[in-house]
Amino acid sequence: MFAHTPPDLGRPDGLAMDAEGGIRVCQFIGGCLLRYDRHGELTQTIEIPFRFSRSEKQSHFVA
Repeated sequence: MFAHTPPDLGRPDGLAMDAEGGIRVCQFIGGCLLRYDRHGELTQTIEIPFRFSRSEKQSHFVA
């Protein structure tokens, strides 16, 4: 396992690698993006102003 995500944020739902070799993870229910370094250490949390809602059935994209 590369890294453990906090269970209270739901399950991961998408990821991308950044220019420094870190991994950015979108948290399904948690309303945030997490960044892990190449050693699996959490280095950044970015709150986003929305959370996934099953009733809305919409996709959100963050660049």
